[in-house]
Amino acid sequence: MQPDPSVLSSLDDPPELRGELCRYADLVEEALSFGTHLFSSILSTAAESADESKNTALPVAALQFRWFLELLGGLSAQFRFGWAEPSAITIRSLFESSVGFHYMIADANKTVARTRAYLYMTHRRHIDFIDSIDPATERGKQYVRAMNTDEFFGAVAPPAFTVGDGAERDSLKKTLESPAFASTHAAYEALGVKWPEWYWFDSGPRSIEQLGQALRRTTEYAMYYRLWSRTAHSHDVVSGKLGFSKEGRALFAQLRMMNSLHASVSQTITLSLYTFTLAIRFICPGQGPALTEWHKSIRADAMRPPCLVFEGGE
Repeated sequence: MQPDPSVLSSLDDPPELRGELCRYADLVEEALSFGTHLFSSILSTAAESADESKNTALPVAALQFRWFLELLGGLSAQFRFGWAEPSAITIRSLFESSVGFHYMIADANKTVARTRAYLYMTHRRHIDFIDSIDPATERGKQYVRAMNTDEFFGAVAPPAFTVGDGAERDSLKKTLESPAFASTHAAYEALGVKWPEWYWFDSGPRSIEQLGQALRRTTEYAMYYRLWSRTAHSHDVVSGKLGFSKEGRALFAQLRMMNSLHASVSQTITLSLYTFTLAIRFICPGQGPALTEWHKSIRADAMRPPCLVFEGGE
């Protein structure tokens, strides 16, 4: 089925549009490619070190970096097909991943504690999820009853979740009860909150905004995160999208508005460069020359003005 051309903008008008979108997407894929090599360097640094903060904690921090790269891949696909506004929501997550990674590695004396807090809360949440769907638990029985009365799932076959023999849950509980997590558990108890964020531990920031302040990244927070927070939750989706004709007829902007596309690509590259710099500064200083050379190779394309001026239409 072909889309309604009055609702969804075309990728073939003007003719040079697809080429411009591919240039944007390829630029982000260049960042992704460099990031994969840096990710391997982080893991190698961890494997070759006898220092606990590197040997056991860096692989956990690397998971945040890996997620950053995963989001870069998603952004490349969004840019290739001109989805500018949804890309802003992905950039919001990209920033959240970047500051999480930054906070984990910014203080070598706290990297172990912070990565363990991250694992501790991740494991607790997964145990809670298993408990919530296990038909052998009271919560699991409540889940089944709720599914059977759900407006949608009650009329179709509910999704099949399995918990197996409980080995995964038992393994996670055993991990959290191990001596390695004793101080983390004590810090959790001191918070007095059932589901704190991992960065709350040991008097840490209590929000993404405070996390940005602690890392001196308040401008990025305002630009990448706060600006799009309400849109990410389906609020503030009217501005610039709805108007009325003289006759009172509603006029809607087409889907796939691209007026913010160049800015989104620029933000993605800027955020990637800074996050890569963090990895090199705190973990892999030997990769500094490689980052410099890579930046030189993409700088001209990254700084090139857009060939097209995108406008949202009604």
